[in-house]
Amino acid sequence: MEPSTSDIPPEVVMLTEHLSNSPVTADQIAAWTTNDTELSSVVQFLRQGWPSTIPDDQKLELKLFFKRQHELSL
Repeated sequence: MEPSTSDIPPEVVMLTEHLSNSPVTADQIAAWTTNDTELSSVVQFLRQGWPSTIPDDQKLELKLFFKRQHELSL
């Protein structure tokens, strides 16, 4: 019998196997995100749409998320 093959990368398999052993919960991550200025702005943009540009007076972190906006989802 030959070993089975899968199109799922090994790191994804490992991640899902250990997800239940995570030291934090999804509720904790949601609460931390809500309390974080940049991340809460990112969530708002993901829900309502991104502006065409990020003003220069905004923090660098927000600009980094803006550059990757098409790779983000909720």
